[in-house]
Amino acid sequence: MAPYTLNVSIMGTFEYVGPDRADSTDLIVVNGLSILYSSLRETVMMLTARMMHGVLCLPGANFMDHAPSRNAADSHQETPKKKRGKTLARKKTGS
Repeated sequence: MAPYTLNVSIMGTFEYVGPDRADSTDLIVVNGLSILYSSLRETVMMLTARMMHGVLCLPGANFMDHAPSRNAADSHQETPKKKRGKTLARKKTGS
């Protein structure tokens, strides 16, 4: 059992200033999450270092899976399913 129980929240506002890129939203989300998480890790380490059970260091994290383009591609992939010799495909809705 861990010596600490924590509930933490962090919020930030990020803006991309640069040339137009197709992946600018991905850059903002992935890098923004990385910046926020590193600040959160530092704060947790600083606060718990002064407590009886000693410092708690949150593990490192990779936020590439949170890129909006990756999530959109994953949710729109069509994978046919076979059942009793018949192929069933998911029906696309929208445009």
